Amino acid sequence: MKQAFIVLILIAITTPYFLFAAEPAGPVVRAGETISIDGTQVVDGDLYVAGSNVSISGKSNQDAFVVGMEVTINNSTEHDLTLISGTAQIHGDVGDDLRVLGGSVVIASHVKGDVVVMGGSLDILSTASIDGDVLFWGTNMTIEAPIKGNIHGNAENVRINGLVEGGVDFTASQSLVLGDKADIHGDVSYRSGSEITRAQGAVVSGVVQKVGEVDVVTQSHYNSDILFFIMVLFAAFIVYVLAPSIVQRFVRDTDDHLGMHGLIGLGVLIATPFISVLLMISIVGFIAGIALLIAYVSLVSISGILGVIGLGKFIQVLLFKNKEVWFLTPILGVVTCALLSFVPVIGGLTLLGIVSISLGILVQRGYRMARS
Repeated sequence: MKQAFIVLILIAITTPYFLFAAEPAGPVVRAGETISIDGTQVVDGDLYVAGSNVSISGKSNQDAFVVGMEVTINNSTEHDLTLISGTAQIHGDVGDDLRVLGGSVVIASHVKGDVVVMGGSLDILSTASIDGDVLFWGTNMTIEAPIKGNIHGNAENVRINGLVEGGVDFTASQSLVLGDKADIHGDVSYRSGSEITRAQGAVVSGVVQKVGEVDVVTQSHYNSDILFFIMVLFAAFIVYVLAPSIVQRFVRDTDDHLGMHGLIGLGVLIATPFISVLLMISIVGFIAGIALLIAYVSLVSISGILGVIGLGKFIQVLLFKNKEVWFLTPILGVVTCALLSFVPVIGGLTLLGIVSISLGILVQRGYRMARS
Protein backbone atom coordinates (compact mmCIF):
# COMPACT_ATOMS: atom_id res chain seq x y z
CA MET A 1 0.00 0.00 0.00
CA LYS A 2 2.78 2.43 0.92
CA GLN A 3 4.66 1.66 -2.29
CA ALA A 4 1.53 2.23 -4.38
CA PHE A 5 1.01 5.54 -2.58
CA ILE A 6 4.52 6.72 -3.53
CA VAL A 7 3.98 5.74 -7.15
CA LEU A 8 0.61 7.55 -7.26
CA ILE A 9 2.21 10.75 -5.99
CA LEU A 10 5.01 10.52 -8.55
CA ILE A 11 2.48 9.92 -11.32
CA ALA A 12 0.32 12.82 -10.11
CA ILE A 13 3.33 15.13 -10.21
CA THR A 14 4.67 14.08 -13.59
CA THR A 15 1.61 13.19 -15.71
CA PRO A 16 1.01 16.72 -17.08
CA TYR A 17 4.52 16.77 -18.51
CA PHE A 18 4.03 13.45 -20.32
CA LEU A 19 1.15 15.15 -22.10
CA PHE A 20 3.20 18.26 -22.74
CA ALA A 21 6.04 16.21 -24.24
CA ALA A 22 3.62 14.49 -26.58
CA GLU A 23 2.24 17.80 -27.83
CA PRO A 24 4.68 20.72 -27.34
CA ALA A 25 3.19 24.19 -26.80
CA GLY A 26 6.21 26.47 -27.13
CA PRO A 27 7.19 27.05 -23.50
CA VAL A 28 9.25 29.93 -22.13
CA VAL A 29 12.49 28.55 -20.65
CA ARG A 30 14.85 30.31 -18.22
CA ALA A 31 17.97 28.65 -16.79
CA GLY A 32 20.95 29.85 -14.78
CA GLU A 33 22.36 30.04 -11.27
CA THR A 34 20.08 32.93 -10.24
CA ILE A 35 16.75 33.58 -11.93
CA SER A 36 14.53 36.55 -11.13
CA ILE A 37 11.31 37.46 -12.95
CA ASP A 38 10.03 40.82 -11.71
CA GLY A 39 6.45 41.86 -11.19
CA THR A 40 6.21 43.80 -14.44
CA GLN A 41 6.63 40.66 -16.57
CA VAL A 42 3.75 38.49 -17.76
CA VAL A 43 4.45 35.06 -19.27
CA ASP A 44 1.72 34.06 -21.73
CA GLY A 45 2.95 30.51 -22.41
CA ASP A 46 4.06 27.70 -20.12
CA LEU A 47 7.00 28.74 -17.95
CA TYR A 48 9.99 26.45 -17.31
CA VAL A 49 12.67 27.72 -14.91
CA ALA A 50 15.77 26.06 -13.44
CA GLY A 51 18.39 27.65 -11.20
CA SER A 52 19.94 27.64 -7.75
CA ASN A 53 17.97 30.65 -6.50
CA VAL A 54 14.66 31.40 -8.22
CA SER A 55 12.33 34.30 -7.50
CA ILE A 56 9.21 34.76 -9.63
CA SER A 57 7.16 37.90 -9.08
CA GLY A 58 5.73 38.00 -12.58
CA LYS A 59 2.41 36.45 -13.55
CA SER A 60 2.22 33.16 -15.48
CA ASN A 61 -0.87 32.73 -17.65
CA GLN A 62 -0.32 29.01 -18.21
CA ASP A 63 1.46 26.20 -16.32
CA ALA A 64 4.74 26.82 -14.50
CA PHE A 65 7.47 24.27 -13.78
CA VAL A 66 10.29 25.46 -11.52
CA VAL A 67 13.47 23.77 -10.25
CA GLY A 68 15.78 25.44 -7.74
CA MET A 69 17.57 25.27 -4.42
CA GLU A 70 15.52 28.18 -3.06
CA VAL A 71 12.26 29.02 -4.84
CA THR A 72 9.93 31.92 -4.08
CA ILE A 73 6.67 32.45 -5.98
CA ASN A 74 5.19 35.91 -5.38
CA ASN A 75 2.58 36.15 -8.13
CA SER A 76 -0.23 34.06 -9.56
CA THR A 77 -0.05 31.04 -11.84
CA GLU A 78 -3.24 30.62 -13.86
CA HIS A 79 -2.99 26.85 -14.22
CA ASP A 80 -0.77 24.15 -12.65
CA LEU A 81 2.36 25.00 -10.64
CA THR A 82 5.01 22.31 -10.16
CA LEU A 83 8.14 22.85 -8.06
CA ILE A 84 11.25 20.79 -7.35
CA SER A 85 13.21 22.62 -4.69
CA GLY A 86 15.16 22.59 -1.46
CA THR A 87 12.89 25.25 0.03
CA ALA A 88 9.71 26.58 -1.55
CA GLN A 89 7.71 29.67 -0.56
CA ILE A 90 4.39 30.05 -2.41
CA HIS A 91 2.87 33.52 -1.89
CA GLY A 92 0.99 33.72 -5.19
CA ASP A 93 -2.39 32.20 -6.09
CA VAL A 94 -2.45 28.96 -8.10
CA GLY A 95 -5.30 28.57 -10.59
CA ASP A 96 -5.26 24.78 -10.60
CA ASP A 97 -3.13 22.07 -8.94
CA LEU A 98 0.04 22.68 -6.93
CA ARG A 99 2.64 19.90 -6.97
CA VAL A 100 5.90 20.07 -5.04
CA LEU A 101 8.94 17.87 -4.50
CA GLY A 102 10.92 19.68 -1.83
CA GLY A 103 12.62 19.73 1.52
CA SER A 104 10.62 22.55 3.11
CA VAL A 105 7.36 23.86 1.63
CA VAL A 106 5.34 26.88 2.82
CA ILE A 107 1.99 27.78 1.22
CA ALA A 108 0.56 31.19 2.06
CA SER A 109 -1.92 31.74 -0.80
CA HIS A 110 -5.04 30.43 -2.52
CA VAL A 111 -4.84 27.14 -4.45
CA LYS A 112 -7.91 26.42 -6.56
CA GLY A 113 -7.04 22.76 -7.18
CA ASP A 114 -5.33 19.98 -5.24
CA VAL A 115 -2.09 20.26 -3.31
CA VAL A 116 0.30 17.33 -3.81
CA VAL A 117 3.54 17.54 -1.83
CA MET A 118 6.34 15.05 -1.33
CA GLY A 119 9.11 16.34 0.91
CA GLY A 120 10.46 17.06 4.35
CA SER A 121 7.87 19.46 5.74
CA LEU A 122 4.67 21.21 4.65
CA ASP A 123 3.23 24.32 6.31
CA ILE A 124 -0.08 25.67 5.00
CA LEU A 125 -0.47 29.04 6.72
CA SER A 126 -3.70 30.65 7.88
CA THR A 127 -3.46 33.16 5.00
CA ALA A 128 -3.85 30.31 2.49
CA SER A 129 -6.94 28.43 1.31
CA ILE A 130 -7.17 25.16 -0.60
CA ASP A 131 -10.20 24.38 -2.79
CA GLY A 132 -9.23 20.75 -3.45
CA ASP A 133 -7.60 17.90 -1.56
CA VAL A 134 -4.26 17.90 0.26
CA LEU A 135 -2.00 14.89 -0.39
CA PHE A 136 1.27 14.80 1.52
CA TRP A 137 4.13 12.36 1.95
CA GLY A 138 6.94 13.52 4.20
CA THR A 139 8.00 14.19 7.76
CA ASN A 140 6.02 17.06 9.32
CA MET A 141 2.78 18.72 8.20
CA THR A 142 0.97 21.70 9.74
CA ILE A 143 -2.34 22.99 8.34
CA GLU A 144 -3.90 26.21 9.60
CA ALA A 145 -5.80 27.19 6.43
CA PRO A 146 -9.32 26.17 5.37
CA ILE A 147 -9.39 23.03 3.21
CA LYS A 148 -12.50 22.37 1.09
CA GLY A 149 -11.49 18.82 0.18
CA ASN A 150 -9.97 15.89 2.06
CA ILE A 151 -6.57 15.38 3.64
CA HIS A 152 -4.66 12.19 2.81
CA GLY A 153 -1.09 11.04 3.21
CA ASN A 154 1.71 9.76 5.33
CA ALA A 155 3.97 11.64 7.73
CA GLU A 156 5.59 11.45 11.15
CA ASN A 157 3.92 14.44 12.80
CA VAL A 158 0.65 16.12 11.71
CA ARG A 159 -1.07 19.16 13.17
CA ILE A 160 -4.43 20.41 11.87
CA ASN A 161 -5.66 23.74 13.20
CA GLY A 162 -8.25 24.97 10.71
CA LEU A 163 -11.46 24.17 8.83
CA VAL A 164 -11.56 20.92 6.84
CA GLU A 165 -14.83 20.51 4.91
CA GLY A 166 -13.97 16.96 3.93
CA GLY A 167 -12.42 14.18 5.97
CA VAL A 168 -8.98 13.12 7.13
CA ASP A 169 -7.42 9.77 6.23
CA PHE A 170 -3.81 9.87 7.32
CA THR A 171 -0.89 7.84 8.62
CA ALA A 172 0.94 9.81 11.30
CA SER A 173 3.56 7.52 12.78
CA GLN A 174 4.40 9.70 15.79
CA SER A 175 1.61 12.21 16.42
CA LEU A 176 -1.69 13.54 15.06
CA VAL A 177 -2.82 16.75 16.76
CA LEU A 178 -6.06 18.69 16.31
CA GLY A 179 -5.65 22.27 17.54
CA ASP A 180 -8.25 24.59 19.11
CA LYS A 181 -9.30 25.96 15.69
CA ALA A 182 -9.68 22.53 14.07
CA ASP A 183 -13.17 22.05 12.58
CA ILE A 184 -13.42 18.83 10.57
CA HIS A 185 -16.77 18.13 8.91
CA GLY A 186 -16.01 14.57 7.82
CA ASP A 187 -14.55 11.47 9.46
CA VAL A 188 -11.04 11.20 10.86
CA SER A 189 -9.38 7.84 10.14
CA TYR A 190 -5.78 7.52 11.17
CA ARG A 191 -2.95 5.07 11.65
CA SER A 192 -0.37 5.98 14.25
CA GLY A 193 1.97 4.74 16.95
CA SER A 194 0.07 6.90 19.46
CA GLU A 195 -3.46 8.14 20.13
CA ILE A 196 -4.81 11.32 18.54
CA THR A 197 -4.46 14.54 20.56
CA ARG A 198 -7.50 16.84 20.51
CA ALA A 199 -7.50 20.34 21.94
CA GLN A 200 -10.52 21.42 23.95
CA GLY A 201 -11.86 23.59 21.12
CA ALA A 202 -11.33 21.02 18.33
CA VAL A 203 -14.55 19.93 16.55
CA VAL A 204 -15.02 16.74 14.50
CA SER A 205 -18.51 16.27 13.03
CA GLY A 206 -17.82 12.75 11.81
CA VAL A 207 -16.35 9.65 13.40
CA VAL A 208 -12.83 9.59 14.83
CA GLN A 209 -11.34 6.14 14.35
CA LYS A 210 -7.88 4.68 14.74
CA VAL A 211 -7.67 2.01 12.05
CA GLY A 212 -4.18 0.66 12.66
CA GLU A 213 -0.83 0.87 14.37
CA VAL A 214 2.35 2.08 12.69
CA ASP A 215 5.85 0.72 13.09
CA VAL A 216 7.85 3.92 13.61
CA VAL A 217 11.09 2.33 12.39
CA THR A 218 9.48 1.07 9.17
CA GLN A 219 7.79 4.41 8.60
CA SER A 220 11.08 6.25 9.04
CA HIS A 221 12.65 3.88 6.49
CA TYR A 222 10.01 4.72 3.88
CA ASN A 223 10.38 8.44 4.56
CA SER A 224 14.15 8.14 4.10
CA ASP A 225 13.62 6.35 0.78
CA ILE A 226 11.37 9.04 -0.61
CA LEU A 227 13.66 11.84 0.55
CA PHE A 228 16.56 10.02 -1.09
CA PHE A 229 14.76 10.02 -4.45
CA ILE A 230 13.97 13.72 -4.02
CA MET A 231 17.67 14.42 -3.45
CA VAL A 232 18.63 12.38 -6.53
CA LEU A 233 16.09 14.23 -8.66
CA PHE A 234 17.29 17.59 -7.39
CA ALA A 235 20.94 16.65 -8.02
CA ALA A 236 20.08 15.49 -11.55
CA PHE A 237 18.42 18.83 -12.31
CA ILE A 238 21.38 20.78 -10.92
CA VAL A 239 23.77 18.81 -13.16
CA TYR A 240 21.40 19.28 -16.10
CA VAL A 241 21.26 23.06 -15.58
CA LEU A 242 24.88 23.79 -14.64
CA ALA A 243 26.69 21.28 -16.88
CA PRO A 244 24.55 20.77 -20.00
CA SER A 245 27.52 20.04 -22.27
CA ILE A 246 28.71 17.20 -20.02
CA VAL A 247 25.18 15.77 -19.93
CA GLN A 248 24.87 15.91 -23.71
CA ARG A 249 28.22 14.17 -24.25
CA PHE A 250 27.31 11.51 -21.70
CA VAL A 251 23.93 10.86 -23.31
CA ARG A 252 25.55 10.47 -26.73
CA ASP A 253 27.88 7.83 -25.30
CA THR A 254 24.91 5.78 -24.08
CA ASP A 255 23.85 5.10 -27.67
CA ASP A 256 26.57 2.49 -28.33
CA HIS A 257 28.61 -0.27 -26.64
CA LEU A 258 26.52 -0.47 -23.47
CA GLY A 259 27.81 -3.98 -22.71
CA MET A 260 31.45 -2.87 -22.86
CA HIS A 261 30.72 0.23 -20.78
CA GLY A 262 28.95 -1.92 -18.19
CA LEU A 263 31.79 -4.45 -17.89
CA ILE A 264 34.41 -1.74 -17.47
CA GLY A 265 32.27 0.09 -14.91
CA LEU A 266 31.54 -3.09 -12.95
CA GLY A 267 35.25 -3.91 -12.85
CA VAL A 268 36.07 -0.44 -11.51
CA LEU A 269 33.17 -0.63 -9.07
CA ILE A 270 34.42 -3.89 -7.56
CA ALA A 271 38.21 -3.51 -7.81
CA THR A 272 38.74 0.09 -6.64
CA PRO A 273 37.78 -0.44 -2.95
CA PHE A 274 40.20 -3.37 -2.68
CA ILE A 275 43.01 -1.36 -4.26
CA SER A 276 42.30 1.51 -1.84
CA VAL A 277 42.46 -0.82 1.16
CA LEU A 278 45.74 -2.36 -0.04
CA LEU A 279 47.24 1.10 -0.40
CA MET A 280 46.02 2.25 3.02
CA ILE A 281 47.55 -0.67 4.92
CA SER A 282 50.97 0.37 3.68
CA ILE A 283 52.60 3.41 5.27
CA VAL A 284 53.79 4.81 1.95
CA GLY A 285 50.46 4.44 0.18
CA PHE A 286 48.07 5.50 2.96
CA ILE A 287 47.43 9.00 1.60
CA ALA A 288 47.13 7.66 -1.94
CA GLY A 289 44.60 5.08 -0.74
CA ILE A 290 42.48 7.71 1.00
CA ALA A 291 42.60 9.95 -2.08
CA LEU A 292 41.61 7.04 -4.34
CA LEU A 293 38.71 6.14 -2.08
CA ILE A 294 37.42 9.74 -2.04
CA ALA A 295 37.71 9.93 -5.82
CA TYR A 296 35.91 6.58 -6.10
CA VAL A 297 32.95 7.69 -3.97
CA SER A 298 32.68 10.95 -5.91
CA LEU A 299 32.84 9.20 -9.26
CA VAL A 300 30.22 6.62 -8.28
CA SER A 301 27.91 9.39 -7.05
CA ILE A 302 28.29 11.32 -10.30
CA SER A 303 27.75 8.09 -12.24
CA GLY A 304 24.49 7.49 -10.40
CA ILE A 305 23.22 10.99 -11.17
CA LEU A 306 24.21 10.80 -14.84
CA GLY A 307 22.80 7.29 -14.99
CA VAL A 308 19.41 8.62 -13.90
CA ILE A 309 19.49 11.13 -16.76
CA GLY A 310 20.58 8.45 -19.21
CA LEU A 311 17.77 6.16 -18.08
CA GLY A 312 15.32 9.03 -18.43
CA LYS A 313 16.48 9.59 -21.99
CA PHE A 314 16.02 5.88 -22.76
CA ILE A 315 12.42 5.94 -21.42
CA GLN A 316 11.80 9.21 -23.24
CA VAL A 317 12.83 7.66 -26.55
CA LEU A 318 10.52 4.68 -25.92
CA LEU A 319 7.53 6.88 -25.04
CA PHE A 320 7.97 9.92 -27.25
CA LYS A 321 10.69 9.06 -29.81
CA ASN A 322 12.54 12.14 -28.58
CA LYS A 323 16.31 11.95 -28.01
CA GLU A 324 16.78 15.52 -26.78
CA VAL A 325 17.57 15.95 -23.09
CA TRP A 326 15.24 18.48 -21.47
CA PHE A 327 13.28 19.13 -18.24
CA LEU A 328 11.27 15.92 -18.44
CA THR A 329 14.30 13.62 -18.82
CA PRO A 330 15.53 13.59 -15.17
CA ILE A 331 11.94 13.16 -13.92
CA LEU A 332 11.44 10.09 -16.12
CA GLY A 333 14.75 8.68 -14.88
CA VAL A 334 13.96 9.13 -11.18
CA VAL A 335 10.39 7.79 -11.53
CA THR A 336 11.75 4.70 -13.30
CA CYS A 337 14.44 4.20 -10.63
CA ALA A 338 11.81 4.52 -7.89
CA LEU A 339 9.68 1.86 -9.58
CA LEU A 340 12.69 -0.42 -10.08
CA SER A 341 13.62 -0.13 -6.40
CA PHE A 342 10.34 -1.91 -5.53
CA VAL A 343 11.14 -4.91 -7.77
CA PRO A 344 13.00 -7.63 -5.82
CA VAL A 345 16.41 -8.75 -7.18
CA ILE A 346 15.82 -7.75 -10.82
CA GLY A 347 15.23 -4.10 -9.90
CA GLY A 348 18.40 -3.95 -7.83
CA LEU A 349 20.46 -5.62 -10.54
CA THR A 350 19.08 -3.21 -13.13
CA LEU A 351 20.04 -0.21 -10.99
CA LEU A 352 23.50 -1.71 -10.50
CA GLY A 353 23.79 -2.07 -14.26
CA ILE A 354 22.82 1.56 -14.80
CA VAL A 355 25.51 2.77 -12.39
CA SER A 356 28.08 0.40 -13.93
CA ILE A 357 27.36 1.63 -17.47
CA SER A 358 27.62 5.26 -16.37
CA LEU A 359 30.83 4.61 -14.48
CA GLY A 360 32.30 2.79 -17.48
CA ILE A 361 31.51 5.75 -19.75
CA LEU A 362 33.16 8.21 -17.35
CA VAL A 363 36.25 6.04 -16.89
CA GLN A 364 36.72 5.63 -20.64
CA ARG A 365 36.29 9.37 -21.23
CA GLY A 366 38.82 10.10 -18.51
CA TYR A 367 41.26 7.60 -20.05
CA ARG A 368 40.94 9.15 -23.50
CA MET A 369 41.47 12.65 -22.07
CA ALA A 370 44.58 11.47 -20.20
CA ARG A 371 46.07 10.02 -23.38
CA SER A 372 45.36 13.04 -25.56
